[in-house]
Amino acid sequence: MKGRRLVAAVLALVLAVVGAGALWWYAQSADQRAAQGLNPVDVYVATGDIPAGTTLGAAVAANLLTVQQIPQRLAPADASTKVDASNSSNVAVTEIRPGDLVLLSRFAAPQQAASGLALPAGTIAVSVDVADTPRVGNFVHPGSRVAIFLLYPTADGKGKQTRLLLQDVLVLAVGDSVDPSTGTAQVPSTRLTVAVDQLSAEKLIQSTTAGTLYLGLMNAQSTVAPAPPVTDADLFR
Repeated sequence: MKGRRLVAAVLALVLAVVGAGALWWYAQSADQRAAQGLNPVDVYVATGDIPAGTTLGAAVAANLLTVQQIPQRLAPADASTKVDASNSSNVAVTEIRPGDLVLLSRFAAPQQAASGLALPAGTIAVSVDVADTPRVGNFVHPGSRVAIFLLYPTADGKGKQTRLLLQDVLVLAVGDSVDPSTGTAQVPSTRLTVAVDQLSAEKLIQSTTAGTLYLGLMNAQSTVAPAPPVTDADLFR
């Protein structure tokens, strides 16, 4: 009987140790999960106006860039984290303003920048005018990915409806396009230039006469998909 009590006591002790170890492991892994993505990373931020046509190396030499740390999960995938021989000669394809994160997509190799825009292979650049509110305020920048929605009349002309027009569209330029030689704005501040294929360009151009364009700012986790249009009757369903 005494032996059984001893075995039971030892078993209880073992279970307590195992339980405590499991609890400690769970707490540690929870801490790791909570900290995941919070590790600070260095990114470049503009401290002054960087005109289109300025090389990355020249911007550093002119003290127009500073290094700041932000949580890794908040850093865009194409945030510039270093300036070296591999990218110092790349040219800004749009004006970069103070406080802007320096994105690699806003710089192009000199031969790409000759046209003023770095176009991905197989795409063409199309510009449309979008009002401030529909373009998500000032949060859309060159290099952003956006979904484009169209608000347009219903077939009977008695109401309006909204539908996804294009998804995952690369923004090439937003707002003022500055001539480095004069510093003067060349286009209205509401102009958006995007890279699209031919069919998407045709849809985008046609949509400018059909209704009002709205943008949805996307990140790597955003998901959008074609769906029937939303009308007034769908608002509270």
